[in-house]
Amino acid sequence: MFWNGNIQDFWNEIAQTAALRHHLNLAQSARLFALLNISLADTAIAFFDAKYTYQFWRPVTAIQMAGSDGNPSTEPNPAWLPSTTKTAPDPAYPGAHSAISSAGAEVLRFYFGKRFTFDVTSESLAGVTRHFTSFSAAAEEAGLSRIYAGAAFPLRPRRWQRSGPAGGGVCRRDHSAS
Repeated sequence: MFWNGNIQDFWNEIAQTAALRHHLNLAQSARLFALLNISLADTAIAFFDAKYTYQFWRPVTAIQMAGSDGNPSTEPNPAWLPSTTKTAPDPAYPGAHSAISSAGAEVLRFYFGKRFTFDVTSESLAGVTRHFTSFSAAAEEAGLSRIYAGAAFPLRPRRWQRSGPAGGGVCRRDHSAS
């Protein structure tokens, strides 16, 4: 439940924390947020394109409609809901939280290095804060959170996390000059 909400907002909060701690000036901060949000937008375009290519159903659909999957070993549970009680109205794979978080972590690693200690506050759990020692640790937890919440399958969360760094890699390659 911690990572419920707009995942992009979490990564902007993390970037703000890092920018303040590293005393970035206005121009440096503007560049950081431009690179971060362009990477997040590029990643969103890529994962939405893939979602509608693969058309992989979410757990709520799979469980409620298990009687129509052609597998005699599964039984439907029409009343089942994930712990979040709602899921996005788009296909499950690839996961937005995994892809966006991976892209955000990659841009922030490029800017600030692999090791950075920070706290992030939940949008959905008032007053709840989590502590991390790296951007990749936060990205990993954000991706896994959708599986734990019942909104995604544990198919290949790490595979699509690689799409995020691809977007971050474009930022590194094209914008590494100050």
